[in-house]
Amino acid sequence: RGRISQVAIGTPGAFDPRVRRLRYARHLPGWHGDDVLDRLASEIGRPVEVHNDVNLVAIAELTGGRARGVDDAMLLWADAGLGAALIIGGQLHTGATGGAGEVGFLPLPGAEVRDVRRIDAGGFQQLAGGPAVLALVRSHGLRAGTPHAAVAAAVRAGHDELLTELARRFALGIAAMVAIVDPSLVVLAGRVLTAG
Repeated sequence: RGRISQVAIGTPGAFDPRVRRLRYARHLPGWHGDDVLDRLASEIGRPVEVHNDVNLVAIAELTGGRARGVDDAMLLWADAGLGAALIIGGQLHTGATGGAGEVGFLPLPGAEVRDVRRIDAGGFQQLAGGPAVLALVRSHGLRAGTPHAAVAAAVRAGHDELLTELARRFALGIAAMVAIVDPSLVVLAGRVLTAG
């Protein structure tokens, strides 16, 4: 324990460094107070930082993975929720309030955002988030308890039509992001994408 100099926590949502509060993660009760980091640091006896979990994956890709040596890249994470991380000029870009990459809210044709207070209420999440993946797989007669298990079942069963539709949905969101960021590399990550 004495060799630990600081602690970094990865969490869904966006940690706003200006106000030191977690946003877009109502499903994590107890993590939204102003004093959470100070209380943790006091208990652990070391400085504590909070970062978006997908951003930490992108840092790993930047330092030793697929994005190593790449100046401009984007990482798309797909699991129950969707997230993205942006590397611009060789640096992670988190945005003014830490919310860069909250692509679940990205409006797409056929999936407009209805309520930004709910993580699954529209946009890209409505098309390709975990609940949408499960619904698509079930509409093809397959059953699974998790989105990644559903995709793996579709791969095993050779459901090309289903997988093509899912790929089309992801491609639609990726195309919208690429049109804005113009990265030289897109890294696909998360259990749903790796299962496919």
